[in-house]
Amino acid sequence: MGTPVLAHQRRLFQGWQSVPVYALIAVLLVSTIASVRINVLLTYYANDVFTALQVAFEGAAVGRSEVKDSGIKGFWLSMVIFAILATIHVLRYLLDMYLMQRFSSAGESG
Repeated sequence: MGTPVLAHQRRLFQGWQSVPVYALIAVLLVSTIASVRINVLLTYYANDVFTALQVAFEGAAVGRSEVKDSGIKGFWLSMVIFAILATIHVLRYLLDMYLMQRFSSAGESG
């Protein structure tokens, strides 16, 4: 027949009491998709930083201050974008850890 824990876990995924469980699974899946998107945006950020540095150094090398200033502004804009992305990434990770603990403990209570 099975152990009482397995019977409880089967009931967890059946009937109306399964709605919060499936909602939690959906939130975890959306969190995973958001994580992938943030990683892609961080890749673009890295490209933007090095492009801005390259523009700034090239402008300094040829003595064109407007090009150098454009590169410097691009660099600092990339730093602001990184701060935003890093904050979102850390908050998403903390939420993901909390939800995983919640999901794990939902199967143990009974």
